Amino acid sequence: MYTLQRSTERGETRISRLQSFHSFSFGEYYDPTKMGFGPLRVLNDDTILGGTGFHPHQHRDMEIISIPLKGGLVHQDSLGNDITITPDMIQVMSAGSGIVHAEYNAHKDQETDFLQIWIQPNQMQVPPRHVETKIEYLENALTLLVGPNETDQIQLYQEAYLFRGRYTQEGELSYTSKYKDGLLYVFVIEGSIEINGEKLGKRDAIAIEKEQAISLKIGSNSDFLLFDMQDN
Repeated sequence: MYTLQRSTERGETRISRLQSFHSFSFGEYYDPTKMGFGPLRVLNDDTILGGTGFHPHQHRDMEIISIPLKGGLVHQDSLGNDITITPDMIQVMSAGSGIVHAEYNAHKDQETDFLQIWIQPNQMQVPPRHVETKIEYLENALTLLVGPNETDQIQLYQEAYLFRGRYTQEGELSYTSKYKDGLLYVFVIEGSIEINGEKLGKRDAIAIEKEQAISLKIGSNSDFLLFDMQDN
């Protein structure tokens, strides 16, 4: 089953420091039909104005992934971390038994764009942790960002893989889920993709259930995320 989610159908938050588009219910945006997809609970498309950000706040029992698209994102937390992540990096924070963190635009005179992703963990009350890494992206292929194994780029506390595809040329891709009856979710950052006859543009997404394998036709200069998750 394929469920198309157009970018224009997302929720939106606009406040003085932030513009955010929500693929799923978040904060004051609530849609009972959009409470997540399997363990994927949040996918926010955030723009933070220069010199502003999110002041210290607490999280528990959530895998939180940040993917900068433009600018720089300062992360500070109660574990003593104080780092800046840039578009060639990602970070994962396992909130576990509890962590306080803050995030700020690293620049005073330009916006920072990033994707904020929350995945519900399969282990609760783990010791909180923060990991950041530089990503060496493959060209015209999928690059694994996070996965459930110790040998993956960054390990998640969940049976879920997250890939990013960056294509400068048109291409075709066949992907088979690593799970029987797995859940697949594709989010287009830039460019265009066609899946099962459905054409997706910038910030469109498609949720796929009960399909072991999918085929993608990818337009030139396209950038997208592919989630492969166990249906818990």
